[in-house]
Amino acid sequence: MGEISTWVMFLMVLLVTVDVFLRFVFKGMVPGAIEFTQVSLVIMICFAIGKAQANKEHIRIDLFINKLLPPKVKRYWELIVYLVANRQ
Repeated sequence: MGEISTWVMFLMVLLVTVDVFLRFVFKGMVPGAIEFTQVSLVIMICFAIGKAQANKEHIRIDLFINKLLPPKVKRYWELIVYLVANRQ
């Protein structure tokens, strides 16, 4: 999943670079560049989020969970977050 996200980002950066170059040098643009960039950004984020979730590297607010919640509430909170994050 991470490799797909990396290649999509590479293609997106390459396309935007070429589009900006053509726009400023030749007053032209790559047809569909904006749409491709939008779709590839969604694809890249979805694959990156999937990989982060699979590796348990997702972002959490540890200050809120570790410092402010009592241990019993923390266990229930972790269960709720796990169930919501892993529903398919």
